[in-house]
Amino acid sequence: MSLLIDPVDPFRAGLPLPARRIGEVVAERMLTHDLRELSLAIDADFLPGQYAMLRRPGGEERAYSMANTPGTGVWQFHIKRVPGGAESGAFVDEIALGDATEVDGPYGHAHLKATGRDVVCIAGGSGLAPMVSIARGLAAAADASERRLDFFYGGRAPRDLCAGEFVTEVADRLAEITLVDVVSDEAPDDWDGARGFVHEAVAAAGLTDLVDRDIYVAGPPPMTDAVTRLLVRELKVPIDQIHYDRFF
Repeated sequence: MSLLIDPVDPFRAGLPLPARRIGEVVAERMLTHDLRELSLAIDADFLPGQYAMLRRPGGEERAYSMANTPGTGVWQFHIKRVPGGAESGAFVDEIALGDATEVDGPYGHAHLKATGRDVVCIAGGSGLAPMVSIARGLAAAADASERRLDFFYGGRAPRDLCAGEFVTEVADRLAEITLVDVVSDEAPDDWDGARGFVHEAVAAAGLTDLVDRDIYVAGPPPMTDAVTRLLVRELKVPIDQIHYDRFF
């Protein structure tokens, strides 16, 4: 996976400075059939929503976002197995507790902004990680009890979805929170979530205050393109309130 990096100087922007470090895997679990959570011991700061470049021994560098919040001595990643992807397959199926991974970061400008606005998180696939980090960061803010969060998460099938755990985790610290799970392929008859694409679910939600929100987006390029077109062209959301780092 490559990344189009915004040429902003982290030092001048007041962001945590990136550096290369070695992180040891200290915890792991499977979130779905093909999405694994890896926790690496790294004593460094980052902002909710940022990402890092990971390289396993003998492997190639790939970009993955952190899913937790800073200050724990751990950087937590959600890595999805990509068909034919040697690196994602190794991180999901081979990396074990105690293994070392090179970590270069943090990077990214789609981090949680201290604006006081209510928030919308829109994610698809492995884009879940930075949105979970944003949600956790929002819930940890001093004014969390006054903030609303609407969380949209899309996958191909119900077995791909796992956002509910993380939304429940932060729910009691926010004024209001909603989760919309979206399935793009065929779902069983008893599926009671949304069907179609994530941007369609956002449009159907009928949120009337989007122009007053901060909106964070993460997922495959076709998804982020469709979401940003909807927000800017149809819903007239100011572009400076839409935040994403573009992977391609």
